[in-house]
Amino acid sequence: MTEFIILDAGGVLVAPRMGDWLTPVRFEEIIGETRLAAVSKKQLKRAMEESARVYLDESLLLPDETWEFAARRNYFVDLARRLDWTLTDREADVLARDMTENDARYDLYADTRSGLNRLREKYPLGLLSDAMPSLQRVMDNAGLWELFDQTVLSCQIGATKPDPAAYRAIAEKLEADPAQCLFCDDRVSNLEGAQKAGMRPVHMDREDRRSWPGERVRDLLELARLVNA
Repeated sequence: MTEFIILDAGGVLVAPRMGDWLTPVRFEEIIGETRLAAVSKKQLKRAMEESARVYLDESLLLPDETWEFAARRNYFVDLARRLDWTLTDREADVLARDMTENDARYDLYADTRSGLNRLREKYPLGLLSDAMPSLQRVMDNAGLWELFDQTVLSCQIGATKPDPAAYRAIAEKLEADPAQCLFCDDRVSNLEGAQKAGMRPVHMDREDRRSWPGERVRDLLELARLVNA
């Protein structure tokens, strides 16, 4: 029986304003047309992903946004190296600052606030997100952080989903048996990890991809109807 609701952030509560999590809002402004025109979109995407694997590993322990800023700055310096771009120290600082400190990098889904309030009427809420420290500030500024009874970010525990340690950490903070927990995420691999941990997995399938064979919902209000049925 479900007694606790645990939610992911990205793809469940918030979406990336720029279409992905590796591009800051001011990226095109700072990099400029000349450097962008020198590489294909495929080259840029591949270089971003390769640099992110090295410098934006969300399983790294990062105590605060100062550490996050350093990690993101290293990401941009490495990205420029891979693409043969000349990047000044100031440009690297501005890009890293924008990615760390600009709340506009995140968009809330239309149902996020109302859905969370509907869910918390009957269930304690947990947040389990693979994220860096700035997510807490963004959600706090949006008035969402306070809606959760307990939260766990991967940068706080040094483990990302589907590592069993991640599910164990949020269950322990909620003082819940995993069998009492419903876990909602947009990634199938994370749902599989939750299922192995003994939780009830529900796919947040906002794009109606139908890639998960089990329970799925398309927004938080639908999730609220599912658990209250």
